[in-house]
Amino acid sequence: MDPKPLWDRESELAVLGAALFGRVAPLSPDDFNDTRIRRLWPEILAAYAEGKTLQIEQVMDMVPLADQQMVTQAASATVLTMAEYHADRVADFSQRRQLLQAANEVAKGIYSGTSLDEIRAAGVEALSRVGPIHDGARRIDVTRVFDEYWEALGNPRDTWGLVTSIPQIDIELGGLHEKETFVIAGEPGVGKTIWVTQLGFMLAGLDYLTPRSPTTRTAIPGAFYEMEMSADAIIRRAACGMARLNARKVRTGRMSTEEQGRFMDALQTVRKAPVFISDRTDWTSRTMRADAIRLMREEGIKWVVVDYTGLLKDQADNDVAKEVAISQAMSDLAKEGLAVVLVETLNKGGLRGDESQGAVRGSVQKMYDASVVAFLQFDRTNGAGDQTGNKRCYLRLKKAREADVALRIPLLLVGSQKRFEYIQPTQGGVR
Repeated sequence: MDPKPLWDRESELAVLGAALFGRVAPLSPDDFNDTRIRRLWPEILAAYAEGKTLQIEQVMDMVPLADQQMVTQAASATVLTMAEYHADRVADFSQRRQLLQAANEVAKGIYSGTSLDEIRAAGVEALSRVGPIHDGARRIDVTRVFDEYWEALGNPRDTWGLVTSIPQIDIELGGLHEKETFVIAGEPGVGKTIWVTQLGFMLAGLDYLTPRSPTTRTAIPGAFYEMEMSADAIIRRAACGMARLNARKVRTGRMSTEEQGRFMDALQTVRKAPVFISDRTDWTSRTMRADAIRLMREEGIKWVVVDYTGLLKDQADNDVAKEVAISQAMSDLAKEGLAVVLVETLNKGGLRGDESQGAVRGSVQKMYDASVVAFLQFDRTNGAGDQTGNKRCYLRLKKAREADVALRIPLLLVGSQKRFEYIQPTQGGVR
């Protein structure tokens, strides 16, 4: 079967003609195959944005003499009742051309010997550029905001995002939020991996916070990209945390019959959790993004934990360029519709006590891109520990778009059990 042309001259002229009569379709210049219309379209969009309509005479003055006949044809052939039909055809053909280009990029990778992970990532990246038909700037539409407002009135709630079961985060931040990144930074040994492991499994519905056999609540699927520890270590930590068992006992096998039962119950609960995990160490931000998008589409995940971004293997001219690229890639991943939790380390200033956002290792761009930035810190005051070796900590917000950035959440790190306890805030919150 002979391939069909990937554009329709009649529809492109009809879209241009409709625009000359005030019916401007939400298309980009690149949606047009005809280079003459492509050159003219930005002028039409600019006028439309100012609430104006370009008259035929004005357009004639803008185009070369050779293009004036095309403008006349567009104006004379316009049927406004068919404007939406022709706009959809132009957009459809545009997406087909973009898909063909994406397929060609994948084919080049196949024949060039590029790794399969990179080929898949390039394919996902290329396909993600093929947006919906009407993805350009458009007039303000308050429908979604009104629907959210009306739903909130009918169903008042403290948490409008993903429920973490951590009271301070769910109330003060409204939970974790899709399309946002949550950066947690801290010095070595403060328990960042323990905290994000507990956070992820609690999002997945597991109960860390009550001293009884593990139970499950509403489960939100998600994924760990754990590049610092093995998947088995993360699973073991989760089971120890929920069962409230000393991790050393589990490794040595020196457990009572009752403790064995608690651990096996916890392990079975972990096994059923809608959690996906990778402990590969060769991820780049590009290949990780492709894999997360795959899981989002195939498994319905809504959150991702990356521990930690400094171990991603992106290539760049220098460290700053690498970290900027990773930060932007993680922000792009969130915009796909995921809540993305990123673990970061501190620089020398942070290790010496700097509590500003500049204490996070690497480019300041990471702080600009993040939606929420929090520091996990030891409480250095006297009496900050107890006789069992547990340590008081704080999760201190440094940046938040919809919360009090002075928020300080008190925690107790139960290191032997690889879990945190959350100390209830006083009335009005802990500051």
